[in-house]
Amino acid sequence: MEKTSEKIPSNINDDLRKYYILLDKMIILYKKIQHICLINLNNVFKKNIYEELSKDKLIKDTIQILEKYKYDFNKLLSTQILINENEDNLYVSLSKELNILINDSIIERNKDVDLFKIPLNMGKSKKSIFKVKKEHEVEQLSNFIDKISPKEKIETLLEMGCGKSYLTETILSHNKNCLYIGIDMKENLIKKSNSNNNKENFFVLYSIVTANNFQKFYDEKIKEILISKNKTENNIFLLGLHSCGNLTSDTLKVFIKYKCFSNLAIVGCCMNLLTEYITPEAKNSILFQNYYNTIGYTVKGDFLEKTCIFNYNFDEIGYPLSQHIIKIYPDLFLTRTARNSAMQNNTETEQIDSIMYKKFYYRTLLQVFFDDYINEYSWTYGFGKIDLEENESFKDYLLKFFKDIDKNNESINKKKDYIIKNIDVVLKEFLSNHKGKEKILWSVNMIRMKFAKLVEYIIALDRIIYLIENGIEKVKLVKIFNEIISTRNILIYASKK
Repeated sequence: MEKTSEKIPSNINDDLRKYYILLDKMIILYKKIQHICLINLNNVFKKNIYEELSKDKLIKDTIQILEKYKYDFNKLLSTQILINENEDNLYVSLSKELNILINDSIIERNKDVDLFKIPLNMGKSKKSIFKVKKEHEVEQLSNFIDKISPKEKIETLLEMGCGKSYLTETILSHNKNCLYIGIDMKENLIKKSNSNNNKENFFVLYSIVTANNFQKFYDEKIKEILISKNKTENNIFLLGLHSCGNLTSDTLKVFIKYKCFSNLAIVGCCMNLLTEYITPEAKNSILFQNYYNTIGYTVKGDFLEKTCIFNYNFDEIGYPLSQHIIKIYPDLFLTRTARNSAMQNNTETEQIDSIMYKKFYYRTLLQVFFDDYINEYSWTYGFGKIDLEENESFKDYLLKFFKDIDKNNESINKKKDYIIKNIDVVLKEFLSNHKGKEKILWSVNMIRMKFAKLVEYIIALDRIIYLIENGIEKVKLVKIFNEIISTRNILIYASKK
């Protein structure tokens, strides 16, 4: 741990120092599994990648654990099941290390929530799950705000990325004298929000707000509302509930830059959409070059990895925000593929024989099939919307795809026609060549699910340290939501008081 301890600012207290130390430990762990986090799952059967993974100790040990527990992902994601396992197994030892880190005492826990209790009213439909999820998030974030607002004498709450303003009713019912202002970039959500709320102290505004244009927006819109409602300009509580991508980063930048904000409570989301600065050291590393050279394209021809930027411009950067990471770990990088893993709902998995995993497997096979038979599509992705029924085979899945394949490309059509005409022979050969390789796929996926929180916490700690670097000493991370209901449950709180 010397690397971090030597570089921690000498003027910060012991509690803040713990955030630096925890980040250091998490980065050390991340580097042990980084090569797995960088793999596009659609590529794992490709010859060079498959051969490399077959030799990897972490993959081998993960397969061993998977086989022992009969590919029960739910059990393997449980903390308890690995307690008595042999630590000679790398997957087991790294999982135990992860458990210690994400339960570090510096990370607070919402005492009002059982983090892993499955609610009785969860339901199975997307609509019912969404309803329970939103109700839970609104209740817990509102409770958190309610405990702070009276003490801090908050007069105004400003929510960035308010959407349909689910928070509004609960917040205003508990804080009757508060003014609520919501901002969102989607006009249809603003209209919906306004139609659902007719309260006197409720305002929702349309704007694409960033840290760069916030001053103009504040002067033209927010200030006018504050004056009309006789509210002060120096005690605004800044909020964000699952603010997507760079919006969370911009919210932190706004909080630091403008004196009007006294408190901040934000839960980030969509880490895959963050704009990530890749330092020259990281860009030139073999690991990054290998990753970048295997990135594919959408069916429309768009390059998939568009979130990495290579020229430092803080106004454009969503991660890393802290100078600490850039200076102490210049070779560290996440990429969209790794940040995507932080979005995995690793508490709602299914069994290996479920339709979800069947489709997942077929999508991977489809990608390799292109490589073998239709190389024009070998680095193209975006076919996940093809439906799959319970009893359908890979043959059915492939034929569905062929219905939408380029109808005007003569070369592709010739290959497609040949495959359709000889489908049984072609598939027999293809599937026999790749039989048994699915073990690697499930192993990579298992590691990605297990260590999703690690990537999310590295991003959260970067944000906390960015706040500390800018003189905000009252900060904390809180596990605020039930992880079964709401996977992204890490709240960042800060106060300038």
